[in-house]
Amino acid sequence: MENSDNGMHEHSFNLELAKALRGCNPAWRQPGVVRAERTGRGKRPDIAIQDDTMARPVLVECAYDGDKRKDAHKRLHQTEFADVDTVFAVCVPSEVFGELSETETLAKLRAGATVGYALVQRAGDGLYEFPPRGYLLGNVRDLAGFIQVAAVPKDKVEAVADAVAAAILTAAKMLANNLTENAQDEIAGLMSQREQFGGVQTAVLLWLDALLVQQRIAQHKNNRIHRLPFKSSDTVLPSVVYQSWRKILAVNWKSIFAPAMRALGIATDENPRVTSWALGLLLGAVERIDTARLGRRINVGAELFPKISDDRKTAAAFYTLPATAELLAALTIRESDRDDWRAPNLFNQLNIADFACGTGTLLRAALHRITHFHNAAGGNVKSLIALHRKAMESGLVGADVSPIAAHLTVSSLAMQGAGRRYDHAQIGFVRVGFAKQNGGDAKQTSDEKSVVKTGALEFLSRGRIVNDLVSGGSEYVLNGNGDGEADEIAIKADDDAFDYVIMNPPYSRTRGGQSAFDIAGIKRPEMLACQKRWAELNKTLPANKQAGMAASFLCLAAQKLKPGGRLGLVLPLTAAFGASWDETRAMIVTEFEDIIALTPANAMVGGASNLSADTGMGEMLLMATKRARESQELSSVLCVMPERMPLKVGEADEYGRCIQRAISVMAESDTGSIRAGKSELGRAIRFVAKQPTDPWSHLGVRNVELANIALLLTNGEMQSITTQKSARVDCEIVQLQNLFEIGPNESMIGRKPGSESPRGAFILYPVTDAADAVGRDRVLWDSDANAQTTLRVLPTHKGVVRDKTMHKHIADKRGYLHCAMSVGWTSQKLVAATTQYPAFGGGGGNAWVTLLSEDKYLCKAFALWANSTFGAMVYWTQGGRQQRARATLSMVSVRQIPVPDLRQLPAKRLTAAAKFFDAIADQELLPVGQLCLDKLRQQIDKAVAEMVGLPYNEAAMHELRAAFCAEPSVHGNSPGVVEKLRAAGITGA
Repeated sequence: MENSDNGMHEHSFNLELAKALRGCNPAWRQPGVVRAERTGRGKRPDIAIQDDTMARPVLVECAYDGDKRKDAHKRLHQTEFADVDTVFAVCVPSEVFGELSETETLAKLRAGATVGYALVQRAGDGLYEFPPRGYLLGNVRDLAGFIQVAAVPKDKVEAVADAVAAAILTAAKMLANNLTENAQDEIAGLMSQREQFGGVQTAVLLWLDALLVQQRIAQHKNNRIHRLPFKSSDTVLPSVVYQSWRKILAVNWKSIFAPAMRALGIATDENPRVTSWALGLLLGAVERIDTARLGRRINVGAELFPKISDDRKTAAAFYTLPATAELLAALTIRESDRDDWRAPNLFNQLNIADFACGTGTLLRAALHRITHFHNAAGGNVKSLIALHRKAMESGLVGADVSPIAAHLTVSSLAMQGAGRRYDHAQIGFVRVGFAKQNGGDAKQTSDEKSVVKTGALEFLSRGRIVNDLVSGGSEYVLNGNGDGEADEIAIKADDDAFDYVIMNPPYSRTRGGQSAFDIAGIKRPEMLACQKRWAELNKTLPANKQAGMAASFLCLAAQKLKPGGRLGLVLPLTAAFGASWDETRAMIVTEFEDIIALTPANAMVGGASNLSADTGMGEMLLMATKRARESQELSSVLCVMPERMPLKVGEADEYGRCIQRAISVMAESDTGSIRAGKSELGRAIRFVAKQPTDPWSHLGVRNVELANIALLLTNGEMQSITTQKSARVDCEIVQLQNLFEIGPNESMIGRKPGSESPRGAFILYPVTDAADAVGRDRVLWDSDANAQTTLRVLPTHKGVVRDKTMHKHIADKRGYLHCAMSVGWTSQKLVAATTQYPAFGGGGGNAWVTLLSEDKYLCKAFALWANSTFGAMVYWTQGGRQQRARATLSMVSVRQIPVPDLRQLPAKRLTAAAKFFDAIADQELLPVGQLCLDKLRQQIDKAVAEMVGLPYNEAAMHELRAAFCAEPSVHGNSPGVVEKLRAAGITGA
C-alpha cells in the first residue's frame, strides 16, 4: 500500500484497520490473531488474520483508491505464510481517509465509513474472485463478516466432506454386511428410515455427529472429562464410547446423544468387533475435520443427511442449500431491525422459528447472522456464551416430522457454542399419524381415545406441542394446558410471538404424483387421516389444499409472527402465479408490507438456480413484514431477479447486502440494478397488483421493461420498449370467461382405455386419419407440437359413450375454438387452436379447453389475438413458470385471462379479421418462442393491431418480439433455440 497524496504513511491505515477488525470479533482480540504490517517492506502482508477456525491465514491487502487487486494476486504466491488460499483486497478511498490522523481513521472506521473490498481465493487450479470486477462497498463490520464466512475455500470444505462421506459409507457397508436382518430392521425403525441400509447409514451419521459434539463440549476447560476416549489409531471399545456418552447424557444434551446411544447399543450387542471398527473410521473422520479446522464451518451430519434420507422426495420435503439459507437470512434479518444487538440477553426478547426445520440449515444461518451482529456491536466471549445459551433454550424454535433431522438441528446449533450446557431446547420432533391420548389405543382412527397429528401444522390450533425428541411421545399438550413437566418438554409457539419465521416448508400435496404426509414409516390409514385433519385445519385459512402444504405453512408463519415481524420462506415458484395460490397471495399483499420475492431470471434453465437440494423445479424466496396496522391498500411486491443464485456462503451474504442497497436506491423508482463492484448481479422491478389475487407476473423476468409492457397489455395498453410511446385498444379488457363460455374439463369428457380411474362421458380412441377426425364426438385431446402447426387443427381422438348421463350433460358443449392450458414455448406453435367442425377440448394434463360461442367471427378474431405477440405475452404473464420454458394455467386461471372484449369492435374489423384468418389458417407457424423469426406471426401481429385499433410499427414490434424470445423463461436455454436466436441477431438470448 502506497502513501496517499496527502502523506498518510502507508502502514498507518493498516494498523487502524487491524484495530477496527479486532473489535468485530471477540476471537480476533486475542494476541497475535490479527497482525498488521509496520514496516511496509518485504513479503509481509498488510494484515494477516488467523484464528482457531482457520486452517490457513487470511491476508488483507490495502491500497488507496484500489490497485486492481495486484497486491492480492502477488500475496497468493509471494508471502512469508505458506500455502495461503485467501486474500482480501481493500480499496481505501483517499478522499475519506487521506488527510486523517490515525485516531481519526480508527474513529471513522468504527463509525461505519465505507471502504471497498474484494475476495481473491484459490479455486482448484485457478482463482475465484468476487465480485468479478471492481469492489464491494461496505463498512469494516461488513468486511469482517465477509472474511469470517469466506475464509475457507468451498472446495476445501467439500474435499473434507467427501472424505468423511466415504468413511460413513464404508462403515455403514461393513455394519450392514455383519449385522443380522433383525438388528438392521430395529436400527432402521429407530432411525425412521424405510430401508435397512438407509437406517444403518443414518445411525453411523449420528455416531459421527455425537463424536463431533462431544469434541466441542470437551474443548471447554470445565468439560475435559468428556474428551473423546480414543484416537482413531487405538482399538475402539464400543462399550467405553457408550459409557462416555452416558456421562454426558447425565448432564444434558439428551436429544443429541440418546438416539445415537440406542443405535450403538443395538450394534454393539449384535457385533462388537465390527462396531469397534466402524467407530475407529469415524474417529479418523473427526480428526480430519479437526486438522482442517472445520469444526464450526462444516456440519457434516446436516449436509449429508439429505443425501441418505429415503423419504424426502416422496414427501416433497427438500433441504435448503447452505448458500440459499445464508441469502434468505441476510434478506430477512437486517442490522437496521434493532439497536440492541450487543445485549447478551438478546434472545430473552428475540424469537426465531422454523416449523419445518429439517437439519437446521436455516436456523443455523439465522444464528450466524445474529451472532455476527452481536460481535460487530462489541460482544465479547462472556456475552457470546450467554447469547448462545439463551438461543438454545428459548430464542430458536424448530420442529420437524423427522426425529433424526431434528436431532441434527439441535446438534448443529449446539456446535456453534462454546461447549457450555443449556436446558431444554425448543427444537424437536413433532409426530405425524396416530397417537395415544390418555392411554388410548392409537391403532385405529375410529378409536375415540386416539388423535391424529399433522406435525407442526397442529400449531395452527394450539400454542404447545410436546417435543417428542425429548419426551418419547408419551404425552401431548393441548392448548398449552399441560402439567408442569409436560410444559417443560413442549415446543412453544404462541400466536403473534415471533420476530422472524424462516422456513423451507414441504411442498407436498395430494395430487401430481405426491401424497401429503407420505413420510417414512407412516401407514396409508394414518396418511389419509392426516390429510383429513389437514383439511379441517385449512378451513379457516387463506390456503387452498391444491397449492400444497407450503401454503398452509405460510399461513402458520403469518399467524405466529408478531406485528412488525418478518417472514423469510423458500416456496415453489407456482406460489407467485398459480390460481391455487390466489387466496394466499391475497393474504400476503393485504396483511404484509415490504414484500420481496426473489427468483433467478433463469430459474428453470440449470441446476445452479435451484434453492433446495434435488427439487428439479422452479423456486422462489419470499420476504415480507407483517403489518403493524391495518390498511386497505395492497402492498407492492419487489421482484428481484439475480442472474444466478450464489453458490458460496460468503457470496450469499454479500448478495444480500447488494440487494438491500439496490432496494434503498429504488426508493423513488420502480426498477433497479443489483450491482457488485462493476458487475451486475441482476435486476429488480416493483409489481403492483390491480387485484389481490393477481399473479406476480414480473417475477423471474430478465428484461424489466418487457415485464412492464406485458403488464400494461393485460390492461389493454401497448407501449414501445424503446420509446415508451403508448396506445390503447379500442375496447374494454374483460376476463376470458366474460367473452366465452368455458367448456367441460377433462374429467367430464373421459379417459383413454385402460385408465385406472375411468370417468367422464367417453372412452377415447385416437383418430386414424383426417377423414376419421370428422364426426360428432371428436375431441382435441392431445397437445401435439409436431402435428398442430397451423391455426386450424384436427381433433386427435373420438369418443365412445360410456356414461349416457354425462354425455347428455355435455353434448352441447362442443365448439370451434380451443385454448391451450399449457404452452411449451420452444416447441408448441399455438396458444389457441380452431377446429373446422365443433369438437370437445380436453386432454391429459388439461391440454386444451373449449371456448364456446356461436359467433364464428368472434372465434376467428380471438384465435388471431391469442396467437399474436400481444396474446402470447398476456398468456405469459398469467401462466406459472415453474417448469422449464413452459407456461401452465389451471381452469381458474384460464377463465381469468385478461382479453380485449372483441364484441365491442366494429363489425367490419371482425369481418376483415375473419377473412385474414381464412387466408392463413392452414399456413405453418414456428414455435411461439421463436415468433421473432416467424414471418407469418408478423402478418398476424399487423392484422391484430388493425383489428383492435393499435398503431403498428414493424421496427418497434420486432424489438418487442426479440425481447420476449430472449427471456430465459421462454427459450429455456434450449441450445437449438438459443443458437437460432443468436444467429438472427437476437441479443440477450
